[in-house]
Amino acid sequence: MVSALVISNNESFKINEISTNLTFADELIIVDHCDFDNNQSKSPVCTFLKSEQQQVELRILEAVELAKHPWIFIYYTNEHLPDGLKKEILSISNSNTSKTFAIKTDFIFMGRMIRFGTYNRHTSCRLFNKKTCKNILQVKSNSFLKNKLIDESYIGIDEFNIQITKKSIADADVLYKKNKRPTIYHLLLKPWFTFYKLYIFKWLFLQGREGFILAYYISFGTFKKYIYLWGKYRNLD
Repeated sequence: MVSALVISNNESFKINEISTNLTFADELIIVDHCDFDNNQSKSPVCTFLKSEQQQVELRILEAVELAKHPWIFIYYTNEHLPDGLKKEILSISNSNTSKTFAIKTDFIFMGRMIRFGTYNRHTSCRLFNKKTCKNILQVKSNSFLKNKLIDESYIGIDEFNIQITKKSIADADVLYKKNKRPTIYHLLLKPWFTFYKLYIFKWLFLQGREGFILAYYISFGTFKKYIYLWGKYRNLD
């Protein structure tokens, strides 16, 4: 049996769509830092967890403790599961394997499939049995599922930029709570290093115009993260 942990970021308007996509799961736990109305979901197996944690990994730990079923599937609200992936998850959950699984992702940006960068090579654990995997944050997956997730985070360039801004703010909050202070290196050099790492060393230059724009927006997100952090220390937020 499978508990699906849905990591949300003030996205209650997607709940019913997500519930429909995750009908194979025996339990849905929606994790967010915002309040939810329990009537927002039509699914009888859906529960809500309001987490004060800004760090996604710590939200996941809270939800894992709450989950009723042994198999845990971690899902983000910008994703879509094809039928083949659903069947594969169910097949594994009915087996006796102790493996932990990552899932590759197909990401379409500005109408083009992104085959380079880091989007389709996530190694973080997304499917595991909590009875055999105790310290999930310290575990790397030791196998990939055959089927892929579809990343639907790109709706339009403005919406994509808003999502990057939300992530930058959340990351800045985490750094602030850890008493990390931005330096000239973080504000001026690290965004450029992020761009060159993605565009040159992660081969996004092979994606043409779309690869350049994607690397630019992600590196600008790095810059915004440290600008928000700088502002927090000066009470400018």
